[in-house]
Amino acid sequence: MTFYLAILYVVPFIAFLGKIFARKQALRFNSDGSLKNEDRANFFFVFIVMLILVLLAGLRSSWNDTGAYIFEYGRMTSDFSDYVKNQLQLFQGDWAFTFINRFIKAYISKDSWVFLMFYSAVTVTITVSMLDKYSKDFDLAVFLFIATQFYWTQMGAIRQSFAAALLFAAFPLIEQKKFLKYALIVLVAAQFHNSAYMFLLIYFLCKIPAFSKYSVWFLVGGALLFILYPITGEFINELLGDSKYGDSYSSGISSSNDGTNPLRLVIELVPVVLALVAKDDIKANEKHVNVVFNMALLQVIFTAFSIKYWIFFRFIIYSQPFSIILLCWALKYFPSNSRWKDVIRILCFGLYSVYYYIFMKLSSSTYMSDILNISAYH
Repeated sequence: MTFYLAILYVVPFIAFLGKIFARKQALRFNSDGSLKNEDRANFFFVFIVMLILVLLAGLRSSWNDTGAYIFEYGRMTSDFSDYVKNQLQLFQGDWAFTFINRFIKAYISKDSWVFLMFYSAVTVTITVSMLDKYSKDFDLAVFLFIATQFYWTQMGAIRQSFAAALLFAAFPLIEQKKFLKYALIVLVAAQFHNSAYMFLLIYFLCKIPAFSKYSVWFLVGGALLFILYPITGEFINELLGDSKYGDSYSSGISSSNDGTNPLRLVIELVPVVLALVAKDDIKANEKHVNVVFNMALLQVIFTAFSIKYWIFFRFIIYSQPFSIILLCWALKYFPSNSRWKDVIRILCFGLYSVYYYIFMKLSSSTYMSDILNISAYH
């Protein structure tokens, strides 16, 4: 566990240094167009955090489904022209993923680490930069990025994580009411994973006012989805899609075995519960509150359903970063006159550390890198 714990604490410490040497930046903040100065982490340390996480992910040779992706990449021919002429099927399945991989193998490198590095660089860079921009607490956000296992999940579900990163980058467009630009990004993301199409619906769902009575109806809608799952399951399977890259979901549609550990639901409730305590300040200071809070609610719903039907856990890849941002906001705006503010922050670090340790111990995956000469057994 030494390797995994080192990642958990060393990388956020570097992010913490970025907060110490923070830079001032004027952000357009209020609806009246007024500006407010906000601290942003020092870019040098943000870059170092990105570099470490990108290299670890990009140079891996084993973790979760990585072996299946590497195997499939090895089976591909390097004749890109023949592929385009005879095999390319636009808007069919994950054609964009295959297209890029074929291009990389034909014109850049036959080594599998190169295509892994490409997807890792894009996915991790987008995620970290967005957390830096919107979390208002960079070191905590990086800590949660790793402690919630979101970073490790991105290594396993490459196609879906790539699509999720594109959609995460696009979420400000919801608040800006730029539907056409947003829909275009959804369309691009869906060429890597069909489940991205659901974000066309989420564009409208995320306009629901945060902390309102409509949030209750949001939860009721989730409960109905759960009740109707025997009917809607096949549709969800179509969204997630089977894949030759190791992402097979069909058995999860009707199976209620091997669900997510209930402890995950407790963890996912933490940001929502703490945000309710600080809701007034969050609503007054964060213009993206509706999107972030509603996505965090979806995170809770998906996690609850994944206890019985594991397939829902795949949707968490889309909502996890919003839950991280919401928890950062909740701790930032927690009533300053409360003697519990510092205690709760310390408890969050402690409890998420325990959560991380437990689930990494239980994980059947082992991180390995032939290039870095690392074999990190639990």
